Amino acid sequence: MENLWKTRKAPAPLSWNEATFHAGDAMNDDENDIKAFEMKVWPISKCAKVFSETVSVLKKELQGKNFLVWDKDDKSGMDFVTACANIRASIFSIPNKSRFEIKSIAGNIIPAIATANAMIAGLVVLYAFRVLAGEYDRCPSIYLRAKSIHSKFILAADKQITKANPVCYVCSPKPFVNIFVNTEQMSVKELENEVLKKHLNMVAPDAVLDGKGIVVISSEEGETEANDNKKLKEIGIVDGSILKCDDFLQNYELTVHVNHYEAKEKEDPLFKVVANPEDLKAKEMTNGNGTATEEKKQEQESNEDDVMIVDRHQDGDIEDDPQEGSSSKKRKINPKDEDDDLCIIDD
Repeated sequence: MENLWKTRKAPAPLSWNEATFHAGDAMNDDENDIKAFEMKVWPISKCAKVFSETVSVLKKELQGKNFLVWDKDDKSGMDFVTACANIRASIFSIPNKSRFEIKSIAGNIIPAIATANAMIAGLVVLYAFRVLAGEYDRCPSIYLRAKSIHSKFILAADKQITKANPVCYVCSPKPFVNIFVNTEQMSVKELENEVLKKHLNMVAPDAVLDGKGIVVISSEEGETEANDNKKLKEIGIVDGSILKCDDFLQNYELTVHVNHYEAKEKEDPLFKVVANPEDLKAKEMTNGNGTATEEKKQEQESNEDDVMIVDRHQDGDIEDDPQEGSSSKKRKINPKDEDDDLCIIDD
């Protein structure tokens, strides 16, 4: 609340005495002057007086009833709304409006209960009851359509529930996993190697702290080395934190919910992973129709080769293969792994 009113004027409380004897208020109280009563902005003292009078009138009307029905053409009701709106606007330094202007606003808002949006909103609430009851098979899509002159709208329901589109960002499943770790003792490097790689089947993980945008782990070499020896708590990963993880080398994304956990006995595991095994698998690349692309399959097969043949000229330059493109576009070889591959060099 301290920062809420730094760039704008804070609301000023208005006492009843200040409202009824507001300085500088001068207006003819003759209600027979329709133009002045409807079109001119009431001063605060006038609003306070009308508020007091209409509350008494509405209280009498409520006697013997459970509720009052709003009608913008009801004088007492409209006077009450006008007085309340202007008093509240005055407190928040908002320009006051005439009775006529407020009536036009109130008249547009109240009938909204009969609009198409409100009808759909009501259906959403009814469907919420079915969802809470677990009756998902009773939640088909319903469309509001124009019908005829005699019946303007008709609600049309699908006979079958539409299946979620697997390639839709909203409808597609969002795999998630719960991990129970000691956020005060586990380091970021241990999280990467022991949890993400060994247990969650990631190869080159990237992890971002959701809500803060902090890159905790990066597949780009050297980008997050400074975080390796830091404890999870030091970098902001605590109980309830969420990590958005994806694998650079696989079509594999995962939402990781972090829970603080302390092993009580020596035989207790250092951490726990709770997940659906089906969620811990990389997805096949699709072409939009739900089928894997042939290019991706060929690319995966080519990446499995352990032998790389490199042709060189006599001057030592690498010859560009016309089919492979320039050397700058070829797959880069990690210098640390050069002993692991067999390289055949033709002189």
